This record gives sequence, C-alpha cells and structure tokens, in this order.
Amino acid sequence: MANARIIRQNFFDNPRISKYEVKERYFLIGLACAADDFGRFWYNESSLKSNIFPTDDKITKKWIKHCVEMFIKDLILCQYEVEGINYAHFPKWFKKGWFLKQRIDHPKEFLSPDCPLCMTEEKTRNKREISRTIKDNGNKINKTKINTIKEKLTKEEIRDKLVEISFTNDMLKKYPRINKNKYSANLKDYLTWTGNHHTFDQDHQREFEKMLLRNDSIIDENVNKD
Repeated sequence: MANARIIRQNFFDNPRISKYEVKERYFLIGLACAADDFGRFWYNESSLKSNIFPTDDKITKKWIKHCVEMFIKDLILCQYEVEGINYAHFPKWFKKGWFLKQRIDHPKEFLSPDCPLCMTEEKTRNKREISRTIKDNGNKINKTKINTIKEKLTKEEIRDKLVEISFTNDMLKKYPRINKNKYSANLKDYLTWTGNHHTFDQDHQREFEKMLLRNDSIIDENVNKD
C-alpha cells in the first residue's frame, strides 16, 4: 500500500464522516491509501487487514466486513464483482469537493478492473481525451468537432445521472432481475439510442427506467417459460 493521498479538511467536519467512530474513520483513510489511482481496491478482508492494520491483533476480518458494508450502505463505497472476484471503489473519487482522493494528471495503469456500472476509469479517460482535443486544436477546432465534443459531454452528463449511486440502488432494488452487469449493458444501449436519436433534452431517469422495466419483464417471461 504505497499510494499517497490527500485528506481534505472537510473530511474532519463532514456530518457523513463524523458519525463514525475514530477507528472507522482511520479505516476509511486506509482504504483510500489502499485504493489504486481510480479509487478501486480488491475487497478481501484478509488483504485489507494486512495492509491497513498489520500489527493490530484486535482488528478482525468480521469487523472489517462490517465496516465495508456500512460504507457501502452509506454510499461512500460501491461493491462489484468481476470474474468471480469481489472489488470495491469510491464512486465519487473524482467528484469536486470529495474529501478522500488526489488530483492525478497521469494515473498509473489500473490495478483493479473497472466497476461495470460506474466505469470510473473509462469516464475519466474520455474526459481527458476531450480536454486534450480542445487544447491541441485551440482556436482551430471546426464547427463539426465542437458539436461532437459538446455531444460527448452531454452524454457524460446523462451517464452521470443514470449511474448516480442512489438512483442505481433504487433501480436494482426495484428490478431485482437486473444485476449490475445487466444494468451496465442497458445503460450502453440507452446512451447509444440517445445519441442516434439526438434525444438529449428529456427526463433520462424516467426513460431509462422504462427500458429497465421492459427488459426486466422480458427476463421474467423467459424464466416462466422455462
């Protein structure tokens, strides 16, 4: 665990954090240091204990599991699975004003796979590519390129609304047959449809929920047929 992180001053007086015990706050800081440059880490109690509490015999794997589940419930962490391995990450790692992160201009290559729902790495790289395009072309960007960049930014804004963690959790509870991987696949289809039809000015959460409802019903019909 050799990652340097900045703890912003609003960490200490934030009401979401102050409700935790001091030991739990220490653990949260340790998770930020254990995370890679995109805020992701391998969610394994033994590994986390050896990295963050190497000499604390009173810290148990059961306590670590309890804390991680509490942070997930409070929307500070997001848990996901890739190829049968559990991971977790800070979904607001790059959000302005978030208190556990570091602004990184050149993040290291990923250590953990991207969350299939939040896709933090992909979103971050897309934003950097757009910013680089604007910088490289300067005042020479033609009208077509400007429109393309604006459209990409708009799609990013739509994606941000649809992967907002409280909205996502509501949808996953409401449509239990749609897991995170299916949610991610539906999201890609929805963004493609939105781009093809240029329907950027609508209630995207409502329209996306209609898609989830439709696909959830299809899965239910197929299960009943079997």
